[in-house]
Amino acid sequence: IKGTSEIEWIEPSQGIISFPKLDIEMSSEEFAKEAKRSGVLVAPGSYFSRDDDYDSHIRLTFGKDFQSVVQGVQQLSKVMEDIRG
Repeated sequence: IKGTSEIEWIEPSQGIISFPKLDIEMSSEEFAKEAKRSGVLVAPGSYFSRDDDYDSHIRLTFGKDFQSVVQGVQQLSKVMEDIRG
Protein backbone atom coordinates (compact mmCIF):
# COMPACT_ATOMS: atom_id res chain seq x y z
CA ILE A 1 0.00 0.00 0.00
CA LYS A 2 2.86 2.38 0.77
CA GLY A 3 3.92 2.39 -2.88
CA THR A 4 0.44 3.29 -4.15
CA SER A 5 0.01 7.03 -4.65
CA GLU A 6 -3.78 6.81 -4.84
CA ILE A 7 -4.09 5.46 -1.30
CA GLU A 8 -3.26 7.45 1.85
CA TRP A 9 -2.46 4.89 4.51
CA ILE A 10 -1.39 5.06 8.14
CA GLU A 11 0.01 1.75 9.34
CA PRO A 12 -2.02 0.47 12.30
CA SER A 13 -0.02 0.20 15.52
CA GLN A 14 -1.99 -2.88 16.55
CA GLY A 15 -4.55 -5.24 15.12
CA ILE A 16 -5.51 -6.30 11.63
CA ILE A 17 -7.73 -3.41 10.48
CA SER A 18 -6.76 -0.41 8.38
CA PHE A 19 -8.88 2.51 7.14
CA PRO A 20 -7.04 4.01 4.13
CA LYS A 21 -8.20 7.11 2.28
CA LEU A 22 -8.63 6.81 -1.51
CA ASP A 23 -7.64 9.61 -3.88
CA ILE A 24 -10.29 8.98 -6.54
CA GLU A 25 -13.50 10.61 -7.74
CA MET A 26 -15.78 7.76 -6.66
CA SER A 27 -17.80 6.96 -3.56
CA SER A 28 -16.48 4.30 -1.22
CA GLU A 29 -19.59 2.21 -1.96
CA GLU A 30 -18.92 2.28 -5.70
CA PHE A 31 -15.25 1.45 -5.11
CA ALA A 32 -16.26 -1.49 -2.91
CA LYS A 33 -18.44 -2.80 -5.76
CA GLU A 34 -15.54 -2.51 -8.22
CA ALA A 35 -13.19 -4.22 -5.76
CA LYS A 36 -15.69 -7.06 -5.25
CA ARG A 37 -15.90 -7.58 -9.02
CA SER A 38 -12.13 -8.07 -8.99
CA GLY A 39 -12.33 -10.59 -6.15
CA VAL A 40 -11.40 -8.38 -3.18
CA LEU A 41 -13.87 -7.51 -0.43
CA VAL A 42 -13.58 -4.14 1.33
CA ALA A 43 -16.07 -2.25 3.48
CA PRO A 44 -17.07 1.23 2.30
CA GLY A 45 -16.02 4.00 4.66
CA SER A 46 -19.50 5.51 4.40
CA TYR A 47 -20.74 2.60 6.55
CA PHE A 48 -18.73 4.00 9.48
CA SER A 49 -20.02 7.60 9.53
CA ARG A 50 -23.39 9.35 9.70
CA ASP A 51 -22.26 11.97 7.22
CA ASP A 52 -19.81 11.93 4.30
CA ASP A 53 -16.65 12.28 6.42
CA TYR A 54 -15.40 8.80 5.56
CA ASP A 55 -16.84 8.34 2.08
CA SER A 56 -13.34 8.54 0.61
CA HIS A 57 -12.11 5.72 2.89
CA ILE A 58 -12.38 1.94 2.84
CA ARG A 59 -11.93 -0.53 5.65
CA LEU A 60 -9.42 -3.31 5.09
CA THR A 61 -8.97 -6.36 7.31
CA PHE A 62 -5.76 -8.35 7.07
CA GLY A 63 -6.94 -11.69 8.42
CA LYS A 64 -5.54 -13.98 5.73
CA ASP A 65 -2.07 -15.35 5.12
CA PHE A 66 0.56 -12.85 3.98
CA GLN A 67 0.55 -13.92 0.31
CA SER A 68 -3.24 -13.50 0.11
CA VAL A 69 -2.93 -10.00 1.56
CA VAL A 70 -0.23 -9.10 -0.99
CA GLN A 71 -2.39 -10.40 -3.84
CA GLY A 72 -5.40 -8.47 -2.53
CA VAL A 73 -3.46 -5.21 -2.31
CA GLN A 74 -2.09 -5.75 -5.83
CA GLN A 75 -5.62 -6.32 -7.08
CA LEU A 76 -6.83 -3.14 -5.33
CA SER A 77 -4.02 -1.22 -7.03
CA LYS A 78 -5.20 -2.56 -10.38
CA VAL A 79 -8.77 -1.49 -9.59
CA MET A 80 -7.47 2.01 -8.80
CA GLU A 81 -5.53 2.12 -12.08
CA ASP A 82 -8.60 0.98 -14.04
CA ILE A 83 -10.75 3.66 -12.41
CA ARG A 84 -8.24 6.39 -13.20
CA GLY A 85 -7.99 5.18 -16.79
